[in-house]
Amino acid sequence: MPILNTIPKSGTNRFKLFLANYLVLLRDQNRDSPVTYHEMMNTIFPNLRDEYIGGIKPYHRPSCSLLAPYGYTDFTNCHSTRFLEYYPGRMIFLYRNPLDHVISLFYYRYKYRSHRAHLFDHPREIVDESLREYARHFRFFNRPSIVRRTLRLTYEDMMQRPLDVFRSALDWWRIPVNDSILRLAVDRSDIRHVQAEEERHGPIHAPEGFTGRFARSGAIAQWKEVFSDKDIQSARALLAEEGLDLDVLIRPSMEVKSHGRAP
Repeated sequence: MPILNTIPKSGTNRFKLFLANYLVLLRDQNRDSPVTYHEMMNTIFPNLRDEYIGGIKPYHRPSCSLLAPYGYTDFTNCHSTRFLEYYPGRMIFLYRNPLDHVISLFYYRYKYRSHRAHLFDHPREIVDESLREYARHFRFFNRPSIVRRTLRLTYEDMMQRPLDVFRSALDWWRIPVNDSILRLAVDRSDIRHVQAEEERHGPIHAPEGFTGRFARSGAIAQWKEVFSDKDIQSARALLAEEGLDLDVLIRPSMEVKSHGRAP
């Protein structure tokens, strides 16, 4: 079973929507509409590893076996690294630069939740907790035994070079690459389709009372407009304590002009 592990707010659903659209089109090239988020979650990829491993929900066999022709019974994703050291298969690790990660968490976990919005006024207030968890997660994938069976992808590359990134993901999992279907699946998983679905039906992947949109903008390098030089220095020092180099991690976003919007 292919596993996608992601640091939270690093494009998990963009990746999954691409894969769902691609597999559906491989089976039926005449399909003329994108896979919706709800179709993906309820029918195509109904299992979240964190939920069934943690006993929150039972495992459900997918009603459509889109991966069966390629030797897989299912696909799943997770944010937790729990028990992944015992997983023998090929994983993909998808992560975002840590500063944009903090901003996105701030909006999703606090700003857009009416009962938590009062807790923090600015993303800098959650930097310490968020970056230490980011570092713990990232270090797991630095283990030699994990590196050997993991393909690393960045959110920034996925958003700016989706054809290259998704082609490498398909190759890694030994799923045949059809270039015309690849291009169509990339288009059908674009953030604009999720935003349109949220306009019609309300926020996806969000608790009751969520006041924003899950797919807010997808912008890269928001940190340039949000954090001060002092904030960035503090984040650099914190990550250095955790064994990570902020300048390496933000490099994919350095040449991107910030849109200054919340994720």
